[in-house]
Amino acid sequence: MNLFLAFTGEGSSDTRFMTVLTERIVEKFLLDREITAELSWTIMPKKPGSSHSNILKASKEAKDQNILFIHRDADNNNWERAYQNHFETAFQEITNDKDGLYNQNLIAIIPVKETEAWMLCNKQILKNNIETALSNSDLELTYQLSRIEQVNDPKGKIQRAIEIHNQALTKKQRRYSIKIGDLYDLIGNEVPLSDLEYLDSFVRFKNRLEEVLNSMVNP
Repeated sequence: MNLFLAFTGEGSSDTRFMTVLTERIVEKFLLDREITAELSWTIMPKKPGSSHSNILKASKEAKDQNILFIHRDADNNNWERAYQNHFETAFQEITNDKDGLYNQNLIAIIPVKETEAWMLCNKQILKNNIETALSNSDLELTYQLSRIEQVNDPKGKIQRAIEIHNQALTKKQRRYSIKIGDLYDLIGNEVPLSDLEYLDSFVRFKNRLEEVLNSMVNP
């Protein structure tokens, strides 16, 4: 079985995290059903214009792909508001298409508030990749797992933890220390899916992905 997956999102770092994470979910789904598949990705850069026009363009360009993933952070909105503002009307137009112009297997990925919130789900994995022995308290990682989607600035919290760790390093050590841009692939590969399931935005994404995959393996 060959699976052709397309992705369009907000930036290269988020894309790396989301594609690695998505591939893990797909592979687990298939492995649980003893299905072997080759996965191929097409990364589609975000184009100028509104969310509506971007989704329509991407869905048209990805018409021959099996699934199109569309990522956009919720920012200061909740999941529902972000979906209504940036996805709903375009998805409805695509669903109503009778001419086969668009990819119908669309999956919205809407982290609340941003992708980095998903990267905060396992503090130990974050600390391992920063290569720090400091405590959660030292690194100001004192949030509750169940309240990650209420953290105001997830990316800033990761940056702050790196900065605190770097304060104990020599100038030479800091030159080679981890940068936040290095963490997206690493954490995407390592964060337990069970930890991410504390987040409503992840559960919505995973459920929709499994729904689409089910329709493909059980047509």
